[in-house]
Amino acid sequence: MVDLKGNLPKLAGFLEFFSYAATAVFMVWLSVTDILWYKLPNKIILAWVICRTVLIFMLAYAEKSVAVIIQSLIGAFVMGFAFFVIYIISKKALGAGDVKYAFAMGLSLLLYHAFWAAVCGLVLCGTYAAFRILVNRKREIRELPLGPFLFMGSVFVLVL
Repeated sequence: MVDLKGNLPKLAGFLEFFSYAATAVFMVWLSVTDILWYKLPNKIILAWVICRTVLIFMLAYAEKSVAVIIQSLIGAFVMGFAFFVIYIISKKALGAGDVKYAFAMGLSLLLYHAFWAAVCGLVLCGTYAAFRILVNRKREIRELPLGPFLFMGSVFVLVL
C-alpha cells in the first residue's frame, strides 16, 4: 500500500496546476475549432467536462474536502444557466455550443473567475464586433466566434 499522507498537499498543488493546464488545452482547441468552423463540438466539450470532473474528485480527495466539488458545480450550473437564458432571450444569437462552453468554463474556473472571464470575453467580443462594423460599413456581421473571446477573458482574469 502506498502512503500518500505526507504528499497530499503536493498532490493537490499538482492537480490544481494540471487542471488549469487541461482547461487551457481544451479552450485553445475549442477556440481554433470555433474560428475555423463556427462550431463548438459536443465531443470536445464533453471530454473537457469528464476530464475536469475526474480532476475535481481527485482534488477533493487530496484536500480531504468536498468544497471544490460544490464550488465547481455551482460555477457550472450558474454559468450554464446564465448563458442559456441569454440564448433563449436573444433568439439564438448565442449558439448552443456557447452555453455548453460556459457550463464547462464554470466547472473549471469556478463561479468567480468564470463570471469575470465571461464579462471580459463578452466585452472583447463586443469591441471586436464594433471595430469590424466601423471598418466594413456596408457588411453586417452574421456570425462571430465567441469561444476565442471567452478564452482570452479567462486568460486575462487568471493572469491578473
